[in-house]
Amino acid sequence: MDPCNVWRCACYLRLSREDGTPGESESIAGQRALLANYLSNHPELQTVGEFVDDGWSGVRFDRPGLTALLEAVKRGSVNCILVKDFSRFGRNYIETGRYLERIFPALGVRFLSVTDGYDSLTARQSGDGLLLAFRSLINDAYSRDLSVKARAQRAIRRQQGLYQGPCPLYGYIRSPQCKQRLAPDPGAAPTVQRIFFWKLCGASENAIAQWLESLGVPSPLEYHRLMGHRMDTSFQRHAQARWSPQTVGRILHEETYAGVLTQGREQTPNYKVRRRVRLPSQLWSRTQQAHPPLVSPSLFARVGELLRRDTRVAPGRAGVYLLSSLLYCPCDRWMARRSTGDYRYWVCPQCGARMREPLLLDGLSRVLAVLFRTFGVQKTPMWSSEQDQNWFALQRAVNKTRLAQWDALAASIRADAMEGRLTPEQAAELHTEYQHLHRKTLDALSRLAAPPVPPWMLPHTGPEPLSLPNVGLLSRNALVLLLDRVELVNGRLKLYFRCHR
Repeated sequence: MDPCNVWRCACYLRLSREDGTPGESESIAGQRALLANYLSNHPELQTVGEFVDDGWSGVRFDRPGLTALLEAVKRGSVNCILVKDFSRFGRNYIETGRYLERIFPALGVRFLSVTDGYDSLTARQSGDGLLLAFRSLINDAYSRDLSVKARAQRAIRRQQGLYQGPCPLYGYIRSPQCKQRLAPDPGAAPTVQRIFFWKLCGASENAIAQWLESLGVPSPLEYHRLMGHRMDTSFQRHAQARWSPQTVGRILHEETYAGVLTQGREQTPNYKVRRRVRLPSQLWSRTQQAHPPLVSPSLFARVGELLRRDTRVAPGRAGVYLLSSLLYCPCDRWMARRSTGDYRYWVCPQCGARMREPLLLDGLSRVLAVLFRTFGVQKTPMWSSEQDQNWFALQRAVNKTRLAQWDALAASIRADAMEGRLTPEQAAELHTEYQHLHRKTLDALSRLAAPPVPPWMLPHTGPEPLSLPNVGLLSRNALVLLLDRVELVNGRLKLYFRCHR
């Protein structure tokens, strides 16, 4: 055999889920056997390597096996490529045609497709080039058809209220009865409910995040990891993902917690583009009563209204003032609280209308006291630490579990260091990190030993309750559920209630 006629041939094999339920001929082993038989009948093809992409779509051209093959072509170690058929190389007719018609001829690479009977050496003389274009177009159309069918099937499942995400939303788990339904997570659902309640009490997102972090409550990302889910993010800045105001804000805006399964917020422009784009909210899929809600729809709606209003917290405080986002001026602008020494008043930033706070609270308390007595209310609802007892007990159990994990980690570090799997520097770095996590968990347990009062419930950092004559005290959360707004009109108060008997 003339050495000049020997081709340095590489075999390329690919299989993906888009190929359906493959038979033996479509499997990687089947492709390998077919190519080996072809090579045995063509001694001029000298095998120099095999490249495999198992589980990769033919629409994508960033496959690791194909990338390695193209690198070998650029180095000159491969000048012939052998595949079972065109669809194994790619299903994107534009990219496939670019390689077969321009790149490979320019590099002097021979391309062979066994079942298609295609050989790039003789394709131009025999007219197979036109046949190649049609076959590539058919392969591309096959992927397009699969993409359309898959999108339609996902849309139907969303309409049926079936959860399509890879990992359930924080606060939920997959239902034992149906894996595509959501059910409340006993370990995380109480935290979600507490966050909504605390927002009603006047807490800011930042104060809630700091409070949860100080008590050692795992953030959503850390909680998923504790549950064994593989979760990664490029935004994490610490060894452990922490609670942040943005995390709390996302929970408060999440419609799924009210029992409305919201999906389809992102999608790819088409089957050839992998980058996902966010859709307008009116195009999202919403399914009512798809799963048990963690908060009532009315509570979720009320929190949403508060988030759309001005609920900024003054410096040095953990919660808003009692009437923040509730007191309005006749010009339909919410009023802000100001103080000069002992002089406290509420003023409209737009028109300048104002009223002293003692007069305002006195008038409001008298009106509400009459209302409560009229409807026979003997005691106003107030927050009590007893409502949080179960939640605090749950957090103590979680922190004890994490403490045991850190102790097991320390023992593993010592064992690996003694057996030489870790260098002394690596062991020291890991041990320092372990000590930090261990100390942080112990601090959280000490705070949880006697359930503390949240800072936004304290008089000096949160809204003071409203005193009603001969009735009792009315807390911020009860006030925002009772009143939609209070208008100051010519020195008089006009109350808009959210409920009626």
